[in-house]
Amino acid sequence: MIIGRAVTKRSSWCVRCFSVSSVEFNGNRRLAALWGNGDHGRLGHGSLESQWRPNVLPSSAFHNQNLRQIACGGAHSLFLTDHGRVYACGLNDYGQLGVSDDRAYISNLDRLELGNRTSSIK
Repeated sequence: MIIGRAVTKRSSWCVRCFSVSSVEFNGNRRLAALWGNGDHGRLGHGSLESQWRPNVLPSSAFHNQNLRQIACGGAHSLFLTDHGRVYACGLNDYGQLGVSDDRAYISNLDRLELGNRTSSIK
């Protein structure tokens, strides 16, 4: 059980210094639970603090859309929703988040304006 809800399906990836799980709750809502090293805001929780227990990102972080896919780099994370919207957090020192500004990192999830509906992220 995570946050008092029964998990019906789970897939997880261990990526470098942190872990990401895609969790499907009752009602087929797909959310993300992240934990591990929080430097550079890579966990998307709005802080640089590390989390050593799974912490589910609320669906409101993705404008109440289900997650389709999660991709992680060395210190950043990307999230793709069923509606083709991409959200990013973490280290951005070389523009790897796809944002059009010079922020070194993003600790809150930032919706990327990519122009078209995205079908896959890697």
